[in-house]
Amino acid sequence: MDHIVTNNILSDICFRITGQKKFSVDFVDNEYEDDCLPKSYNKGRLAIFLYGGKQAFISFSEKEIEGRNSAVQSVSTAFNIYYQSTVPNKELYYYFLGNGPKFETEYLKAIYRQMKTIGFRFLNPEKLVSPVVSFVSIEGAVARRYSLGQKVSIAKQCKQNAQKSSWKASFPE
Repeated sequence: MDHIVTNNILSDICFRITGQKKFSVDFVDNEYEDDCLPKSYNKGRLAIFLYGGKQAFISFSEKEIEGRNSAVQSVSTAFNIYYQSTVPNKELYYYFLGNGPKFETEYLKAIYRQMKTIGFRFLNPEKLVSPVVSFVSIEGAVARRYSLGQKVSIAKQCKQNAQKSSWKASFPE
């Protein structure tokens, strides 16, 4: 992870959380454990930042998105470690390592909304064109999921119809 999360990135995170740029860092392997981090086979892309009696749990996106879930692949690991932590003064963050259209698909925007709803704070939201707004009800989350499913169904139907006709069209998968 030290080749991905550089000192410049860590300095940016430190400044965004504390207003300071001074920090020290220890990169740990899967064998590491302490009061807030259990020994496990995979901690995902997670950083734990200790400051002023608080602990910040920070999940990172990929630098470049290779697949539909890659940007948020380790979010569940970070959330579970955060949630299971008995530390009383803790915060949960997400940091974008990259940006661009692949970071703002309808699917990922829905995931970001879910993340914000469960308590994630986005450290560098300016990486996105659209602001992330949390859901205000479970009905809103379900309706959003349903509308995404409808869009996929309509796109698949259009693609199938286009393949049957004499004109050519291309649709993203």
